[in-house]
Amino acid sequence: MRDTGKPIVTVHILPGTDEEIACNRENLRYVTEQICTEISGSETSVTIDWEGVGEKKSD
Repeated sequence: MRDTGKPIVTVHILPGTDEEIACNRENLRYVTEQICTEISGSETSVTIDWEGVGEKKSD
């Protein structure tokens, strides 16, 4: 199967409190860890590097 065209990705950044952001990040880490554990068949630990996330890239 060949890729054709250029996909368009829209990112929506919603406002949230520091607590909500921390909770969402932990939920993402936990789900990622569960998926990796299921795929590998053994207990897996996941760490996500959040440094620089949310900063705008300069062209």
